[in-house]
Amino acid sequence: MTAVNIFRRSVIRAGAVTLAAPALCLLRPLPASAATRPDVAMPQLWNEPRVINVRNSNTGEAGTFCYFADGKWQMEQYLALCALVRDHRENSAIQIEPACFDLIYITQTWYAMAERRRANTTLTSGYRTPKTNRAVGGAPGGGHPKGKALDGLLEGVSPVVYSRMLRSYQAGGVGLYSGHVHWDVGRKPAFWRGGARES
Repeated sequence: MTAVNIFRRSVIRAGAVTLAAPALCLLRPLPASAATRPDVAMPQLWNEPRVINVRNSNTGEAGTFCYFADGKWQMEQYLALCALVRDHRENSAIQIEPACFDLIYITQTWYAMAERRRANTTLTSGYRTPKTNRAVGGAPGGGHPKGKALDGLLEGVSPVVYSRMLRSYQAGGVGLYSGHVHWDVGRKPAFWRGGARES
């Protein structure tokens, strides 16, 4: 049995899982860009099913996941998402902070409403074991080993624009790198520009 399967079965056996509130309660809009956010005009978006289309660039795994619906977290889909963004080097997964996925959901919704076509997010990094985080040069106290950070791109949107979209939610840190955007949650909002190295 793989580490991911052990992770999923143990969480399911545990029953209730401590998750974030159904809405991104940590988010505070930036006045300069708040007017263009879809949830400003349509706050009910947070009560609708949260469906995201994601692909892991490292494993090639992809799928469409509905991780929240009918006012409840859909645990099977949520755990599948956590498995998708596992540390592929160590084949190890943990529970990812749901607000990380919420940022994918709302930015995909933003894109789909603006462009009138399906949105897709490619993820380049999710959970990292401390060993992997050291190997790739990640920040020692960063969010990846804690399950509070993701790296990726919203297809059809430049990294610069995507970083601005994420920053408008003020959920935590946003890093603009040469090949991806980093976002993390659960801390004071911050923004930085990186190079080619991992965030």
